[in-house]
Amino acid sequence: MAMQQHLRIREHHRSPITALGYHAARRECLTGFEDGVIKWWDMENGHMSLCTKEHSGRVTHFLSWIPTHLLFSASNDSSVIVWAPGGAVLDRIQLGYPIFTLAISLARHLLLCGSKGRLVAFPLDERRESGHVVNLSQGFSDQTHTDIVSCIACLDNNIYTAGYDKRLLIFDTYQSPSRKGLTTKHCISRAHRAAITHLLLVRQQETTRVLSGSFDQTVGIWSQDGQLIHRLGPFTGNITALCYVATTGIVWIASGTSQPTLYEPQSGEIVSQFISTFRGQQMEGLVLQQLLSLPDSRHVIGSAKPQQMLVWRYSESGCMIVLPCKHPVECLAYAKKEPILLFSGDSNGMLQKWERSYISPYIYSMESFHISEAHLERRGPFAQEVEKSSQEEPWPCPRSSQKWRKASGRHQSGYSPFRTTAKDAYKESIGFTRATPLSRMLPQ
Repeated sequence: MAMQQHLRIREHHRSPITALGYHAARRECLTGFEDGVIKWWDMENGHMSLCTKEHSGRVTHFLSWIPTHLLFSASNDSSVIVWAPGGAVLDRIQLGYPIFTLAISLARHLLLCGSKGRLVAFPLDERRESGHVVNLSQGFSDQTHTDIVSCIACLDNNIYTAGYDKRLLIFDTYQSPSRKGLTTKHCISRAHRAAITHLLLVRQQETTRVLSGSFDQTVGIWSQDGQLIHRLGPFTGNITALCYVATTGIVWIASGTSQPTLYEPQSGEIVSQFISTFRGQQMEGLVLQQLLSLPDSRHVIGSAKPQQMLVWRYSESGCMIVLPCKHPVECLAYAKKEPILLFSGDSNGMLQKWERSYISPYIYSMESFHISEAHLERRGPFAQEVEKSSQEEPWPCPRSSQKWRKASGRHQSGYSPFRTTAKDAYKESIGFTRATPLSRMLPQ
């Protein structure tokens, strides 16, 4: 039950990758480039199925409108292009200003566009009664932001925006007979110490958190109403991507390294050392730039410098957790009942006891000790009972052979039932499974 690397595609295009997307109708991932080129890739074999150049500037964002099987692409050339399921251009929308991010509010039926110093909303018009997929004549905007609006996220009626002005805003919409508009519900004027690059909504059971990534190398964790809960970092570099993988309950954080940092929102802990997804992979020389979790939550796509695209896929038979040991493991044992206990031993006589945390299935605490110490501890309860029985019934004088035999018989008859009962009870209470050498566990 883990994410495993499925594809690694080396891109030979001259311009750098600036956007990642997914076309739900075609089940293909997309890469957008700085020169306006868009490439479509098969998710199974990594072959390029389509290459187009409809934008004249940098491709900044992709957005899939799943109910209608349409795809939006935005660019700093002031245009938004709507793509049909077959990959043809369905609509071209000229807005007159660069667009840096897109989002759809299904609750309000709006297309939201982030530009420099403004957030613009257009009613969706899938029947194209107004001539476009959006009704341009009924659009409205808000100019609370003073710099580029870099990210937008929608939750029910709330619209969350963040930008290069370090602000995190929560909007709602209002409608009157004469006009429509955006109203600011909450404004955090200094959510970070530098430009905010990413927003991410994480829904887990009845809890929803808002995560923000910034050039200040930190990740902010916020409640739905905009209250700061926790701040992660500082990381080794700027936060360039955030994505939530619902199948594993893990947030991936890209910060200018070859591998993302793995964060579990449920426990609030970094769990990278226990996850096997990136162990044993040849990632040296790569710098992870962008990440995107697909709507099916079974795939994650990413881009890395120099010019590579990666695809990870969820595997039900994959390794879920890795527990690092300093020496080769010779034998293993485990306790069946809660709390989950794992025991490993090596040829140096060192034992490690791993106990799973009650707040997270990914976190284990480790205690190490030598087998000589463990031997006394293991037989401690039996030794205490034997010593207690010896103190209650003292041994007779050896001069009387008859008394010795009687006493010996009484002691043996009294000790044997205790030994059997205590041993069985001890096994039942702990649920301890006997250690098995690894050579017997491996197939011959």
